[in-house]
Amino acid sequence: MIIHLLKPEVKILVDRDSIKTSFEDWARSSHFSRTIAKGSDTTTWI
Repeated sequence: MIIHLLKPEVKILVDRDSIKTSFEDWARSSHFSRTIAKGSDTTTWI
């Protein structure tokens, strides 16, 4: 006796560019935090 199970068909829809972003915004040093952008007063940078 052979039983064939039907596999449900799955379709995945991917919406590309659903949120417009610009890498130039990510490249700016002040993009994430103004505190980080101004630098630290206590850390010595080598």
